[in-house]
Amino acid sequence: LGMNYPSNSLTNPLNRLICRALFVVLVSLALPSFAQNYYFTHVAGKRGNTTVNGPVADARYNQPRRLLEGPDGSLYVADAQDSVIRRIDSVGNVTVFAGVPGLPGNNDGLVSTATLSGPVAMVLDSTGNMFVACATGNNIRKITPDGTVSIFAGSPIGNFGRVNGTGTTASFSGILDIAIDAA
Repeated sequence: LGMNYPSNSLTNPLNRLICRALFVVLVSLALPSFAQNYYFTHVAGKRGNTTVNGPVADARYNQPRRLLEGPDGSLYVADAQDSVIRRIDSVGNVTVFAGVPGLPGNNDGLVSTATLSGPVAMVLDSTGNMFVACATGNNIRKITPDGTVSIFAGSPIGNFGRVNGTGTTASFSGILDIAIDAA
């Protein structure tokens, strides 16, 4: 179901619990046939049509898609429908890390004012840059350690296509995942 790290590789026990809980939320949204043989328990988060920050048990997610463990042990959640990246800290507080809740877009800027459009997956490079695949924005956004968000590749205005290229000369259509090599 698209978890960047298996739950047994997460180092923080709270992160393992949250990871399993969000896995349950993801599974419960689409209950594949293999799930018929399992019993699922809702442990964290609530489904809703708006972003609600706060303790992990009370937070609301609107289409959580992917988890990523950060270098500090925080978990990041791609919340596609609300067009934000959520951060779950080591004690279980949920906040918006990047994007403006409910306001999809492709505006660059600081994490608190830049807009994302349908983030579905994230990855970190060796220097701490986060790359975010935005399915409805048809682009890859880059978030630097200082909190600056910019278009890394794909359309700066959300146009879709299938053109090879570098930076904004490349075009994508409905990005679903992202990976990075060790180089």
